[in-house]
Amino acid sequence: MSTKSFSQFISFLMILSPAITVSSFNMPPSTRNAKIRTPRHATSRPDCRLYSSTEQPITRLSSDIFDDPPKRSNGGDSGNLLDRLVGFMPPPPEDQFIMTGDIAVLFLYSFIGHSVDDYVVNSVFESSQSTEKAIQTLDPLQEIVHMQTPVWVDYSASPTVVDQVITMNAKDTLLNQWGPLFTSPGVCTIALCSTWLLAGYLHRAFSFQNSIDCDIPRTLQKTMETWITMMIMMLGLTLGSNTLVNQTPVLQSMLGGHSLDYLLTKDDALFLVDTATILISWRFMANVICQYLR
Repeated sequence: MSTKSFSQFISFLMILSPAITVSSFNMPPSTRNAKIRTPRHATSRPDCRLYSSTEQPITRLSSDIFDDPPKRSNGGDSGNLLDRLVGFMPPPPEDQFIMTGDIAVLFLYSFIGHSVDDYVVNSVFESSQSTEKAIQTLDPLQEIVHMQTPVWVDYSASPTVVDQVITMNAKDTLLNQWGPLFTSPGVCTIALCSTWLLAGYLHRAFSFQNSIDCDIPRTLQKTMETWITMMIMMLGLTLGSNTLVNQTPVLQSMLGGHSLDYLLTKDDALFLVDTATILISWRFMANVICQYLR
């Protein structure tokens, strides 16, 4: 082959090299891993070689797009807010022994308090010689019961009938010196235990570090904090029950309560304050016993 023919052949290859390089991208998959290089004297041209499977940049296929999880819409913000609120909540209760003891002492205090009150009133009326003496024994200052005869009593009737009416009225007044929420021992127990459990959960009063794995001052402090929160909840329930019963006479007859113009009666206030004594005594003894047995 002459020199002229060789030069023409080289020029022809140089003209066709870009077309060959670009067309290599349309080659079948079996030949895509092959590398097609341009002649050395064509370094001024861009390197349009075909990359192998290990050298190719990462690309996203249409199947990858459909496999990705969908992006959160505006509802994701509410989910994040809920997760944050859950993160601020205290851990679940740990000390099942203390929690069970709290419920037990509140249950016994509520039922025994109402039962003893009824028993004392009935016993005094049965053992007294007259209604006046019984009333003077139970209410010496006459703050609850007044010795006035109701206006609907027929004074011309026998003295026995008048005395029975006064006795019935005095018993009803003495036995129903509770607000609507505290009239029934069952409803009272449910309200006390529910509010105490909720307050104890918020204050972490049922964790070991605040019940038996701590010193006595820490136990008493946590008990008082929980009791104050429980009192706030109980006052809210008392106000709501008084408003509901005052507006619903049917509930008055069902619960055996009566309308109140004030939030708490004297017996209600004493009953709630005495719960602090019961809970503090129980937690103090439980802490001392557990510390001693270790």
